[in-house]
Amino acid sequence: MDAAAAVAEGLTLREKVGRVFLFTLRNLPNAENLLALEPAGFIRLYSDALTASRQHKCLRDRAPYPLLIAADFEKGVAPVLAAATEFAPAMGLAATQDPTLTESVAVAIATEAAAVGVNWNLMPTLDVNTDPENPIINVRAFSDDPKIVTAHGLAFLRGLRKGGVAACAKHFPGHGPTHSDSHLTLPEVRIDKRQLITYHLAPFQAAIEEGIEAVMVGHLSCPALDPSGVPATFSSRIIEGFLRGDCGFQGVVVSDALDMGALTRSFSHEEIAVRALLAGCDLLIMPAFPYQAYQAVYAAVQDGTIPKARLESAVRRVIALACWAHDLSAQELFDSTGNMDKICCDNHQDLAEEVAQRSLTLISDNASHIPLTNDNVAVVSFSTTQDGLFEYLSPKSFGDYCARFSSRISSFYCGFLGEQRYDIENQEEYVLQLCRQADVIVVGIFARLVVAGNKKGLEERARSLLERIAALGKPVIISLFGSPYLVPHLRRYAETILCAYGGGPAQQKAAALTLFGQNMCTGSLPIRIV
Repeated sequence: MDAAAAVAEGLTLREKVGRVFLFTLRNLPNAENLLALEPAGFIRLYSDALTASRQHKCLRDRAPYPLLIAADFEKGVAPVLAAATEFAPAMGLAATQDPTLTESVAVAIATEAAAVGVNWNLMPTLDVNTDPENPIINVRAFSDDPKIVTAHGLAFLRGLRKGGVAACAKHFPGHGPTHSDSHLTLPEVRIDKRQLITYHLAPFQAAIEEGIEAVMVGHLSCPALDPSGVPATFSSRIIEGFLRGDCGFQGVVVSDALDMGALTRSFSHEEIAVRALLAGCDLLIMPAFPYQAYQAVYAAVQDGTIPKARLESAVRRVIALACWAHDLSAQELFDSTGNMDKICCDNHQDLAEEVAQRSLTLISDNASHIPLTNDNVAVVSFSTTQDGLFEYLSPKSFGDYCARFSSRISSFYCGFLGEQRYDIENQEEYVLQLCRQADVIVVGIFARLVVAGNKKGLEERARSLLERIAALGKPVIISLFGSPYLVPHLRRYAETILCAYGGGPAQQKAAALTLFGQNMCTGSLPIRIV
């Protein structure tokens, strides 16, 4: 009997049921209460690095067993935790064409994660984003090419391990060929089995062969694998038959968050937890109502709806993962201060800036507007979504970076064009006045993905502003801080388009450096655009 099986055998039924849950860490008192259920652990939501570190240490000290502290650190520990380093999203990493750089980024992310007590990063994203209208995967995917996704996905996996945290491949069997957001509704993977295996499953198979410890199943309907159309989360044909049987995966199968609309629109919270475990998910993440989900699973095991053998196999795998992650992590990092010197350190900032510069992609510059010379330049920026706290957690400083290189800069950040401002009554007219006084106009567009936003393209206000700017007849440069899938919508407004894939400080600085000839633009689009 292996160590995990021995531990599992000594648990009571209630303790076993607890071990198949990963609860949301909303605040410390709530998490401390949930520890009474003896869960496998918690998943980290937004906070700051110091607070998170202290919360994690408190929970780890109170739990009498190795605790999983997980997080979605996709672009780095920031912006989930303020005061940490923010890197380019996956598509930006792929744009560098250098998997060794991707691995270095993953090492840095894992180092900062371990420093605040997180021992499991629910990454890498191995979706192959073949649908340009995908509203939620998009730049979170490395590419629309499975070979690129595989190369950078495996590099990310290796980097996480080198940095001391466990990994998780997501979202099996592939969220890339969908054009709806599973946070809102159930997406359908509308491709045949041959396409699925050849294109979308190749990165997952490579990760399984690499020995990845966990695979997250997406809330996706995939008729090619299960004609019933039920979510993969509830499909034993997909999990037990295909993922475990055909693909040979023997590690932990993780559900996506159980509070997402893809499930909650059609099923009760109790039914969601029971059906996911019964289908083959070993670890149930983020149930909306933890106590109800726990009691539902407990009752289902007692009445035989969930066979005890199914529960016990799940518990053994989860315990093995928790022990492995616990041993992998550098335990000396988990002190009361979280070793803040490892958070947002100079080396990581330098790496973020290197990645940002090497990922920056010149989509077009037919009129050779770059580099900017001694002209009067108006730098106008706006966001495609409401900023909320992101204006403070992720400041839009593009104009300020540009002003470092020229005294002839006039800049203005509009925010979301639909938001009412207290300082300027008619911001569109104010922007146009700045543009009329300039020789060259630079437009920064911050296109941030929003969970459950489901927005595609540009809104009417943004199109209207761009049309009025273009009608001035002056050279226009667009610096796109986000999805390159917007490029076809932008070509009519500007001859020069830069793509930075994300809107973090490093990307804004890199774009400014390139505009003023301080750096070359060497990134390459890792996707096909029309």
